[in-house]
Amino acid sequence: MNKIIHFYSTNKAKNDISDIVCNQLGFKNIAILPNSKGKIKTFFAKVITMMLLPFKVGKGDVLLVQYPFKKFYPYICVMAKKRGAKTITLIHDLGSFRRKKLTEEGEIKKLSLTDYIIAHNDTMCNWFTDRNINRPVICLGIFDYISSSEPNTNHNGDIVIVSSYNNRRSKYLYEFDEVLQHSKVLAYGWCKEIDFSKFQHIIYKGTVPSSQLVSTIQGSWGLVWDGDSIDECTGAWGEYLKINNPHKISFYIRCGIPVVVWSQSAMAKFITENKLGIAVENLRELENKINSISQEEYDTMFASVKEFKEKLSRGYFVEQALQKTNII
Repeated sequence: MNKIIHFYSTNKAKNDISDIVCNQLGFKNIAILPNSKGKIKTFFAKVITMMLLPFKVGKGDVLLVQYPFKKFYPYICVMAKKRGAKTITLIHDLGSFRRKKLTEEGEIKKLSLTDYIIAHNDTMCNWFTDRNINRPVICLGIFDYISSSEPNTNHNGDIVIVSSYNNRRSKYLYEFDEVLQHSKVLAYGWCKEIDFSKFQHIIYKGTVPSSQLVSTIQGSWGLVWDGDSIDECTGAWGEYLKINNPHKISFYIRCGIPVVVWSQSAMAKFITENKLGIAVENLRELENKINSISQEEYDTMFASVKEFKEKLSRGYFVEQALQKTNII
């Protein structure tokens, strides 16, 4: 039987994966769920789930594990193997990158406990291969995105940014505002350190509940950029773009708008080859590049985004990746 261990998470991508595999692909969630949210109750629910794990998985079962799973990940993989079950690990975040919580060697050793790995993209798959991971690595391509809302996008030429705004991720906005001439940028999300009152072209729209965000966004382009420079994505967040799939790319596509990514990011090839948007070397060239795109070219991107939007909404990419393991 196909199974998963999932507790409610603040990470929407994890919740979406669980929703897809349980509601659409017939997986069973074997977690002992707490009767209410809260860190303490969730912790004890996890402990009880781990204690009961030997009785929950057996020979012939396939257990999907979303990584990182904090403290219990090695135990889950080892216990599943002892019970004759296979494990598939779907990567959300690598601790040896942005947060630096593990060494590369430590991460590879940890992930070698699973039977199969689903990584974000070709770059991340190659990262595992280059480090001689002794497990099959499957490429996801892009994260699916589940939402009960439908987009109500007004393609008015505006650039949309959805992010959390602080000096580590968003300091580039000060310089970005200065190089914009005619474009308007709409910024959604939680803000801690960025002073939007100083901007002429960037308008802060505040926070919107995630359940309403898809139907709220109005614009023509979704921007993915991190760091303190408009010339390249910098810092830990910027470097991480070179290997990961930002979930906000899936969000923008789910909203029905083409995406703008950094040309050095891991997703640049996927976005441009599938005509889902454009890649730019720097933000200085963004306005001119957008203005040079013909209506026909934009309509082609919009049609491709619409096609992918439907795929994301039904869990197409995680289903394809799971099938490629040949044990589902």
